[in-house]
Amino acid sequence: QNFVDAFNLNSSMPDLVNVRFLLYGAAQYAREKAQLGAKYQPVFQSPDGAQVVLENSSVLPKAWLVPAAAQINDVQQTISILQNPGFDPRKVALVETPPPFPMAEPNSGAVFPADSAAVTTYEGEKIAVTAKAPQNAILVTGEKYYRGWKASVDGKPVEIVPVDHILRGVYLPPGDHKIEFVFDPLPFKIGKWLTLASFADRKSTRL
Repeated sequence: QNFVDAFNLNSSMPDLVNVRFLLYGAAQYAREKAQLGAKYQPVFQSPDGAQVVLENSSVLPKAWLVPAAAQINDVQQTISILQNPGFDPRKVALVETPPPFPMAEPNSGAVFPADSAAVTTYEGEKIAVTAKAPQNAILVTGEKYYRGWKASVDGKPVEIVPVDHILRGVYLPPGDHKIEFVFDPLPFKIGKWLTLASFADRKSTRL
C-alpha cells in the first residue's frame, strides 16, 4: 500500500512493476504532456480522438541483474528513493538485509547488459530464468514478494529476499545459472485446515 500511495509516473516505480502502457484521456494528456516528458510516447489514439495510449520507453523486463545492493531498513526512506526520478533500479537494488557476499558499490554506476537475464518459463505457479552473471549480482524479478514462493539456483534452494520494497530477488555468484521460482501453497493449506478444524471443534462443543 505504501508503494501504491507513493506511486510516481516520473520515477522508476512504473518500470519496476512492468507498467508498459498508460491510457489517458486526450484532454488530460494535452495538459500533462510536458510533465510526463519523453518517457511516455503516444502509440495509439481512439477513433474518436478521446483517448490516447502511451508507451513507457523505460519499462524493465520481467527479470534483470543488478550489480550493487544498498541496505535500507526504513520503509519511508526506501519509498523516497524509489520516488526519485534519478534512481536507477538497474544499477542498485534496495534490500533490507546485508548481501551474503561483496557487491559493487552503489555509486559505481555499473549496469549489466539487458540480455544477462531471460525468462524461459512464466506460469502462475512457476517462473524460470536463465542468467549470466559476470560478477556477484542480485537477480530481481518484476513480481511481488510473497512468502508462498520458493527459489532454487542450479537446483539448490536459495533464499528469496525483498527488493525495492515490493519485488523479489535472489543473489547469484558469477557464472551461468538457471533459477526457478515455484509457488508452494502448503503452508497456507495447513493454516486453512487448522482454522477449519478449530471452527469445527468450537461448533461441535456448542452442540
